[in-house]
Amino acid sequence: MLTALGLEADPRAHLRELADLVDDAYTQVAAGLAANPSVQVKSGKLHMSRLEAAPLPEGFKAVHDAVQSMPPRIDYPELLLETHGKTGMFDCMEHISGSHLRRDDLDISLAALTVARSCNVGLVPVVKAGAAALTEHRLLGVEKGYFQGEGIAGASARLVDKQAGIDITADWGGGLVASVDGMRFVVPVRSLHSRPSPLYWGTGKRPRGRPG
Repeated sequence: MLTALGLEADPRAHLRELADLVDDAYTQVAAGLAANPSVQVKSGKLHMSRLEAAPLPEGFKAVHDAVQSMPPRIDYPELLLETHGKTGMFDCMEHISGSHLRRDDLDISLAALTVARSCNVGLVPVVKAGAAALTEHRLLGVEKGYFQGEGIAGASARLVDKQAGIDITADWGGGLVASVDGMRFVVPVRSLHSRPSPLYWGTGKRPRGRPG
């Protein structure tokens, strides 16, 4: 566990680092509290003004509408299978037993499970009795054998790597913006609540201020 988290067995150095981070954070917040019109302390409680949405940049709507009209209208499962065909993402999902044998049309079963779990709709909408890869028995078996955390993480890493090879992605930013459930968060240079993900940066000493 310590190796996976990049920590030493002796916790004192790590605790000192965390104590310094907390102290710096409290000092920074306290220094700007009086001059911050969006923050008030009433009856010993902290009250913060509601954040307003940032205005859209000029020309956003025209570009948005143009881009929206460009992609073809396809179903989500078709998009997953096409993405797999270009990246091989489902190949990263190996059987939990370590077996390298692959079932026929395994990509179809994994695409169906991805739809079922990512959309929280369960298996019923993706089960198709007439298709061997989409029977309930087959999907349950594939989910238990292949659809687990390590494989999903590997598939995600492959997608990130493939995206990095597309020239236009360099114009999308420096990697400090993440999209999570439709919300975008800019990760500060230093933050108590974010760390670089070991999935991309490994364990041990890692650079600060990168996406967690």
